[in-house]
Amino acid sequence: MTLEESQKENDEKVVKHDITFLLSKKQSIYFQNKTLDFSKGIFGKGKFKLKNI
Repeated sequence: MTLEESQKENDEKVVKHDITFLLSKKQSIYFQNKTLDFSKGIFGKGKFKLKNI
């Protein structure tokens, strides 16, 4: 996952909870039936995980 400032020609735009995600059309198959979850760690840092829905 990377932070992008603009949408590229082959990107698919997905908006969830007022957050815009840009997915490469080639890679979007890996995100089907998934949800993005954020887990906060014990030291204040956290990480994102993909979970099956």
